Amino acid sequence: MRFTPREEPTPAAVASSWRTCGASLFWDPLDTRMHDWLGIAMGAFEGPTNTTVKMHIFIEEKGDSYEITDGLPQHER
Repeated sequence: MRFTPREEPTPAAVASSWRTCGASLFWDPLDTRMHDWLGIAMGAFEGPTNTTVKMHIFIEEKGDSYEITDGLPQHER
C-alpha cells in the first residue's frame, strides 16, 4: 500500500490519499471530544470485509437521479 499525506491538512481532520490516483484513503477527525471514529475508504480493503452500512452522509451532494430507500439515517453533511 502506497499513500501520501495531504499537502495541506484541513483544520478539522488529518487525511491521506493514494499516491497514484489521489483518491481518499482515510480521514481522522481532530476533535476527539466530538468524534470517536476514524473514516477509512472501503475501496482500501482487499476481499470481503463483512461490514454493513450504518448511515448515509453528504446526501445533499448526491445526484438527483439517485434514491436512498434503505431506511437508514441520512445526513446532509
